[in-house]
Amino acid sequence: MKNAFKTLVFATAILLCGNVSFAQAPGCNSAAEIVSKMWQSWDKVSDKLPGDVPGSQFVSFAAKSITNWNQMVAGNSWATIGPRSLNFGEKANGTVLGQTTRVFTLPPSNKETVTITIKKIDGKAKTGISVCSEGRQGNTRTDDNYTFNNSDDPETKKFIIEKAKNRVLSVTIKNYSVGNKFQYTIEAN
Repeated sequence: MKNAFKTLVFATAILLCGNVSFAQAPGCNSAAEIVSKMWQSWDKVSDKLPGDVPGSQFVSFAAKSITNWNQMVAGNSWATIGPRSLNFGEKANGTVLGQTTRVFTLPPSNKETVTITIKKIDGKAKTGISVCSEGRQGNTRTDDNYTFNNSDDPETKKFIIEKAKNRVLSVTIKNYSVGNKFQYTIEAN
């Protein structure tokens, strides 16, 4: 009976320790594929657009369906499928619930320096932020990482991205908490 109890305790410890995830910045992987596809779409239509106007062209029915859903129903709300768009000079509000991720993408920058501001306005989830950029040739770089700690206190973090010109920026927000939320505003200038 003692051996069975020891085995149970040992197995439980392994299971618990095996499921522990250490909070770290979410990184660029989730946004890199999205941004790569944005550049491919951009290359297809960029010759037809005046100046530095960003654009996209969707080929498949699934992509068109998602786009229509997001435009007609979701907008840039919680119901949006896939990444949210964020334009320079605009603000977006949102809430990331238990262990989910939100990705924002910005059009190619026409400025050398971009400032992205994230304000935590409610919730107490430990939340990781990664700001990444990708050039036309697919060279992705992590520009900055930050973690909002598990706290009720409001907090503001400014990310200043240098050498941003002609790069698509993405912001990944990853909630590490099971039961807590992270409510925020995000702005890019």
